[in-house]
Amino acid sequence: MTLNVPIHVYEQKTTLYSPIKGPAIVSQGRFNNGGHSGFGNQFAIDILGLTPNYAAMLRDGESNADYAGWGKEVLASADGEVVYARNDVPDNPPNVDPGSVFSKEHDPIDATAGNAVIIGHGNSEFSVVMHMQKGSVRVKKGDKVKRGDVIGLLGNSGDSFGPHLHFQLQDGPELFKYTSLPFEFADLKGRKFARGEYFSAN
Repeated sequence: MTLNVPIHVYEQKTTLYSPIKGPAIVSQGRFNNGGHSGFGNQFAIDILGLTPNYAAMLRDGESNADYAGWGKEVLASADGEVVYARNDVPDNPPNVDPGSVFSKEHDPIDATAGNAVIIGHGNSEFSVVMHMQKGSVRVKKGDKVKRGDVIGLLGNSGDSFGPHLHFQLQDGPELFKYTSLPFEFADLKGRKFARGEYFSAN
């Protein structure tokens, strides 16, 4: 006896655009690229901002400000309503175990995401950005945002070993409790977002 089981590829409903502009590189990819592998983040990517010449560093050094992406504007990827925003997690100093920083904050499990924003897009899809700079988040729960609105600055907060932006799409409004969804950006069609892949969104 055989049983035919149909396989369906998830069809993204929200038209998303890159949350940062200009040259960048994927520093950690998806579960099938040796990257994120948890239930809630398996399709997530980590992004490093680069200089116009695609360098990751502005100069020799180990401080957060030595990274080209430090302080880069983080944009809303689509219209929606903010359902979660956190702005109080300290950025990690160089050569410090991030767990020694975020574990001291209130609600330390959510603090692993650092300063983060979740935007609901009204169709059971929620975009999530994590690890922004302390004090840089410009939105709060209940705010309506438009695609391209600045919602914060790229930082190094939470479970982060250097300045970068974590982006994911999920099917619910809370951190670490909902299914991670595959996604693409309309301004970067065809990208696989594999580790080490360069891209530039305009």
